[in-house]
Amino acid sequence: MNSNPNKISILTGEIKTGKTTKLSEWIKNKKNAGGILVPVINSGRYLQIIKTGELTLFEAEYDGDEDKIISIGNYRFSAEVFRKARETLIDDFIAGVELLIIDEIGFLELRGTGLEPAVSEIIGKRDSYTGQIILIVRDNLLSEVKKHYGLKESEINYLNL
Repeated sequence: MNSNPNKISILTGEIKTGKTTKLSEWIKNKKNAGGILVPVINSGRYLQIIKTGELTLFEAEYDGDEDKIISIGNYRFSAEVFRKARETLIDDFIAGVELLIIDEIGFLELRGTGLEPAVSEIIGKRDSYTGQIILIVRDNLLSEVKKHYGLKESEINYLNL
């Protein structure tokens, strides 16, 4: 880990190459990790609260109420689970966990939905944060994510797990 606590660490790779699994294994023995992971379990995407291990199914069935669903492509996610994810990220950021995991920044966040506005708030206040912020980003979105959040290459520590 880089000794500069104001740096952002990024774990990147192609879709379905085990980024979440690798990070999950890596943080198992870390004492003060927080944030969220989105593992795929039995073909379903789940929100995992790192501090508690709690799992909640992210994917949702469409019941006619657009306000309950966030859609991207063929995927439909629960707006309530995204709310819980954003709340967890902000709570863990305020609590000052040493490692704050954000899995993952993708198309939804670049459009201002999904984990937004929590991600922008956290990245915007990174200079006052004493912990390390770890982002998972698909490799094909990396340059767009850096541009969107105003991240300079000199601020980024790339994780190689």
